[in-house]
Amino acid sequence: MENSGYAGAYEDVLVYWDTGYRGARACINNGSWFALPYFRFPGNGAGGGEVMSNNISSHHWTNACSEEPVYIP
Repeated sequence: MENSGYAGAYEDVLVYWDTGYRGARACINNGSWFALPYFRFPGNGAGGGEVMSNNISSHHWTNACSEEPVYIP
């Protein structure tokens, strides 16, 4: 997954495990790229710890966020 949005307001994207912006969430900062099979949602809601690949159900743009995906070594 790549966030190639425009720099400025609402440049980061929050992705959620569940629909309707619910469950575990992770931030994809502007300019970031993640190979989703190697990352998990952080433990901040339902679906926390799940692999992000094929488990993102909703998203929205935001000004800033801190919920980093968890790398699976």
